[in-house]
Amino acid sequence: MSLRCALALSFVLSGAQAAPPPSTQAAPDCPPRLRIGLVDRETGVWTSSRDQPPENSRTGKLILAVLQAMGCSAELTQRPLRRLVQELQQGELDMVVGLGDSPERLKLLRFPTDAQGAADVRLALLRVAVVFVARVDKSEHLASSVASGKLRRLRIGALRGSLSEDWLQERGLLPQPITDSRRALLMLRKEHIDLLLLNRAQLPTEALQAAPALAEVGEPVAQHHIYAPVSLQLEREHPAFVRRLWLRLCQASRSVSQDLPPCP
Repeated sequence: MSLRCALALSFVLSGAQAAPPPSTQAAPDCPPRLRIGLVDRETGVWTSSRDQPPENSRTGKLILAVLQAMGCSAELTQRPLRRLVQELQQGELDMVVGLGDSPERLKLLRFPTDAQGAADVRLALLRVAVVFVARVDKSEHLASSVASGKLRRLRIGALRGSLSEDWLQERGLLPQPITDSRRALLMLRKEHIDLLLLNRAQLPTEALQAAPALAEVGEPVAQHHIYAPVSLQLEREHPAFVRRLWLRLCQASRSVSQDLPPCP
């Protein structure tokens, strides 16, 4: 899916009209209290705006419509990325919509998995490219460092708790953790960092064009799939419901995520 498509939708399941028609009766396996976390708007795609309650956002409306079609309901909340992961791990949330998979997260959370135990890309909701970004007036100089992998002397920012931060740490680099993408872009413009690593969906066109202009440097370094993982407790207590919800979200996402395989 193109960057502009992802950003225009903000959340890949961009409208409640994509959801199936409502069910007339509650399903027997609906959790009595389902708590779903959304990534707040400053960490990019699949987000909710801090300016309105999460249930009024396009993200929230879609999730609630999908649940209504299943005869279920949920309480929605929005948090920064790192806090969402922590609360899901601790069982304070039941599901988070908008997380990528990693070996560490696969141990701590419940993602849809295939027969080999890897995250099942057939149930992914989105695929995003991870890219380096720099100021345009510095990009030519930095391009050779990115291409050669000579990054140790550079100040590189990444969102705290993100897979981009993990990618840098796995390569022996020490990224500067930043709480949200708005602050990250500001730090890059003010030259507090040399490079920023984040997923392409977190780069609205207007944010790149504002002076001093920013641009991608080099080719994407990774491709991440986005899912809606659940807590260990929810998967243990309501396994059939979890699988039905993953499938419904997958089906709703495919109208715009056409670069992903068909839902199982």
